[in-house]
Amino acid sequence: MTFTRPAPANTPAAKTAARHPILTPAAPVVSPVILYGDAIRDTRQSRSIPPLRFWAMCAAGVITLIGLGIWLRHWLLYGEFFKMQPHEIALQHLGEACRLRDPDRTREYSYEVTQILRRYIEDRFGIQKVLLPTEEFLCELTVSPTALPASHRRLLAIFLEHYQLAKSAGWYYCRLDLEVMHLSAVEFVSQTAPGSPDTASRRAASSGTETGMPSRHRNDESKH
Repeated sequence: MTFTRPAPANTPAAKTAARHPILTPAAPVVSPVILYGDAIRDTRQSRSIPPLRFWAMCAAGVITLIGLGIWLRHWLLYGEFFKMQPHEIALQHLGEACRLRDPDRTREYSYEVTQILRRYIEDRFGIQKVLLPTEEFLCELTVSPTALPASHRRLLAIFLEHYQLAKSAGWYYCRLDLEVMHLSAVEFVSQTAPGSPDTASRRAASSGTETGMPSRHRNDESKH
């Protein structure tokens, strides 16, 4: 057996520390597989969330399309190329007024038709008398020798005759008389329109009714 002499007590501490070196932490090593997976994840997230500029361009495109659609619709309805003439507008409105042509709605129907004729006369002949009620406005035109030609005044007088009869009867007119009243309004608009009367428009405004004016009204018109 060999006995080793113990180290003296006064041995410097530096030498003792040299025999047991301090271990420093190793640098972290990142696996390339992990880095590749993170890169794929970041790429997918960037693709799934489009940038703000993309959404702004989409919104601007949608707003532009809506604006173009509104402009095109307005141009088709009110453009000069598709602008309807006063007699065409009046005949269209008379056709729509047929829904009111019922004995129980005589007053409502009569008021609607007189308003249509007044607007037509104002637009067609440029006659503006705002202060006069509609009935007085139409009555004055039938007696004024300078407002309308004589043939036009006669047609308007035939309509006003039916209107006043319905008014005197307490706003109750039979269906046949309402149809004759309606046809007299259509006849006035058609005969006073510029150019030849439009037979198709007149038939459409009459709502498909083939009933003509009774003979007594035709005879009255011929007498005038």
